[in-house]
Amino acid sequence: MHSPHFGRGSSRTRRALFRVGVVLVGAALVLALAADRRTGVFDSALAPQVRLSALAPAAALSLMAVRRWRGDPRGVAAAGALAGAWSLGCDAWMRVVAERPGSSAGHADAYTLFELAALIVVLVLTVRYGAARPAAGAAVLLSLAVVLRPVAVRVTENGLILAMFCTVAVWATAGQGG
Repeated sequence: MHSPHFGRGSSRTRRALFRVGVVLVGAALVLALAADRRTGVFDSALAPQVRLSALAPAAALSLMAVRRWRGDPRGVAAAGALAGAWSLGCDAWMRVVAERPGSSAGHADAYTLFELAALIVVLVLTVRYGAARPAAGAAVLLSLAVVLRPVAVRVTENGLILAMFCTVAVWATAGQGG
């Protein structure tokens, strides 16, 4: 009997859809990184923090791939928590640099679309493949990192609107992860 549910198709179809999804997410991350580069985020006074912060999801995704391959759900959750804490630490560092007297960084919307997209991917993978209790804590850290990223340097109207959309994206994706 044919089932109308998405998850009950053949494994061949699921693998094909997964590959298409990976390509689309990869393309979105590359486009977001290019947009950040074009806007000059990587040439501002916050460049060291932005670069370090953008490494957080990349490192977490690499660690998750190894841990998932080895069947270690606690390691997957730990990698997600590490990415969230790392990003929040970089956000705090950006705030300190932007508030220094004479800093022009306070006038820039220094958030990266790449990091937002990548952290949402890390959140989905953490909720989906991480051990339940550690993944719950990691999900909180990752959610805070995504939602607070747009207002890391300065609270602006545009930053608050983006933070609102990030909140919706975080909870929609976290709900789909499990």
